[in-house]
Amino acid sequence: MKVNSMAFSGLFGGGSSNSSEQTGTYVNEDGKQVIDGYEVADVEDMEWLASIL
Repeated sequence: MKVNSMAFSGLFGGGSSNSSEQTGTYVNEDGKQVIDGYEVADVEDMEWLASIL
């Protein structure tokens, strides 16, 4: 599952300027790993997702 943004506005196409096409793997300013422009979900992200389902 790819999740571009955990921000509520990102769900409705109001993404940030960080959503530009990027390739490769790096760590963003929040300390999260990014692969091909997508933030990799960590344990906290998956717990948040489980709580809203």
